[in-house]
Amino acid sequence: MATHDATETLVPPGAAGENLLDFLRSHGATVQAPCGGRGKCGKCKVTILSGDFHLAGQPRAIIPPGMAVPACRVLCGAAGGVISTAALPAAAASPEPPLTPSAAAPTPRRLGVAFDIGTTTLAAALVDLDRGAALAETSRLNPQAGFGADVMSRVSAAASPTALAEMQRLAASAATEMAEVLLAEVGAGGQSIERLVAVGNPAMAHIFCGVSPEGLGKHPFTPAFTATRRLDGREIGVPAGEVVIPASASAFIGSDVLAGFFATGLAGRTATTLFIDLGTNGEMALVAPPSQTILTASAAAGPALEGASISCGAGGIAGAVFSASRSEDGQGISFRTIGGGPPVGICGSGLLDILALLLDAGAVKRDGYLPCGAFTVDPSGKIAISQKDVREFQLAKAAVRAGIEMLLETADLSAEAVSSVLLAGGLGRWINPDAALATGLLPREFAGKCEAVGNTALAGAVACLRDGGAVGEIERLAARCENVSLAGSDAFAQRFVAAMPFP
Repeated sequence: MATHDATETLVPPGAAGENLLDFLRSHGATVQAPCGGRGKCGKCKVTILSGDFHLAGQPRAIIPPGMAVPACRVLCGAAGGVISTAALPAAAASPEPPLTPSAAAPTPRRLGVAFDIGTTTLAAALVDLDRGAALAETSRLNPQAGFGADVMSRVSAAASPTALAEMQRLAASAATEMAEVLLAEVGAGGQSIERLVAVGNPAMAHIFCGVSPEGLGKHPFTPAFTATRRLDGREIGVPAGEVVIPASASAFIGSDVLAGFFATGLAGRTATTLFIDLGTNGEMALVAPPSQTILTASAAAGPALEGASISCGAGGIAGAVFSASRSEDGQGISFRTIGGGPPVGICGSGLLDILALLLDAGAVKRDGYLPCGAFTVDPSGKIAISQKDVREFQLAKAAVRAGIEMLLETADLSAEAVSSVLLAGGLGRWINPDAALATGLLPREFAGKCEAVGNTALAGAVACLRDGGAVGEIERLAARCENVSLAGSDAFAQRFVAAMPFP
């Protein structure tokens, strides 16, 4: 997999004996560590340039200069030294049409920022509060990646007050930097931000506020707060007069999902509609009129659909393979990358397409067995799908599929009864519905019913800046939600196992 621009870091002698990943985190360095530093993913690699560094567990084994090793397996050397780390890649430009200010528009006097705190990707939009116009948009990868790719890794890390404070600082700093980028883009550099509306899953919202999310990591999964929070930006290090975090519905359905409900008018739909936000958590909701209840569930899909647990996986960054199809000669696969450049990895939608093609060709068996052991995607041989990658995808798609079936069973509905399926989030924007059906991520009864609705979380946050009543409406939506618990459910476990094979 291609590397990104490297950053050299001096490790002083005073850090002797300290775990290198912990040292980098404590000094504000952003290092990719999808497994949270547990030594499982091998993606937090650093290159030793000079000095004495030792392998953890083998304190007498000095790592020679030029060797690349996972940071979590390195002990800082007694004499210190210099290392090189791959810089955290930037997220690709938003796939949505770019938001640009009108040339004739007056300079806005009151500005607001909508901020979507995704586990993998952060997105922000600048809004003219006087005219209600969205002026510009930007995105980047979440710098908290060094504490793990998935929500539960972050929750576990936050048990340490020091780690919690660092993750909060990273989120606040990212919000600040993104706001500065947006202001500069519209020629309003230095202008103040009156209000920032931040949405995210409950864990991300807790961390952004500096509140421990520990209650979300163990039964009975109790959040410290679900109600709307209003803070002075200075309390959390954000350059905004007021920070608003809209309500959550439960420990699993956060303000990001509820903002999506509001943005898509989910609650007002007259036909049975299923909303799915695909990511590290597969949040979903079912509306079946005339019932006023919004059935919700959250399936822990893990980071496979975001590329983090895939050997050549990548987030939505430039160079990520996001689409694949059969080559013209029918003998191989052609693919497209975000931005059109050379491939650096595979994001979730690309993985989905490739597996659908391999299934169709018989190269992957129904039980997920990959006879060749690994399938090379690009001519250079650097980007490949391994047997482990197939298994990781099976775990993710089984969780989402089982969650869908649990919602339908609770509502006493069949898959055929669903009239519309809204696919939200970054993956939902790029996903090929045919590939989702072919791999069993979605039931075949959903054919012709799927609609990509993009980043509805950010759209909902923008709506909260435009509409003074939106935050209150989100609170009312939260009150209408009834959560279908999947954790510890025997019925969910049985459906999960049944959904593991491919169709």
